[in-house]
Amino acid sequence: MEAAGPPAGIVRSMARQAVVLSYRLGGTDGVSVEAHKWEWALGEFGFRTRRVAGELCGAPHPDDLALPGLSIEPPAGVAADTGALTAAPISWAPRTSASFP
Repeated sequence: MEAAGPPAGIVRSMARQAVVLSYRLGGTDGVSVEAHKWEWALGEFGFRTRRVAGELCGAPHPDDLALPGLSIEPPAGVAADTGALTAAPISWAPRTSASFP
């Protein structure tokens, strides 16, 4: 299969980085297999991907980031920071069809 051509449209204007985030990646379970497909597909569009998970299985990737607090069963004494996502202000407003160019 040939690689996709240069990105066009909205993809060209976006930062070509993506993070695949899950409690476990790199294994043979359904979530890991589907995540691997997304990594491949995003790579075909010119994206660089990074895996972030509570548990990383299989061969490591250079940019892997293991966060044990994301695991289904985190190690003793490790817990997810439940306030991490509320630390940064998030501004959201619904978009109407008039908002799009």
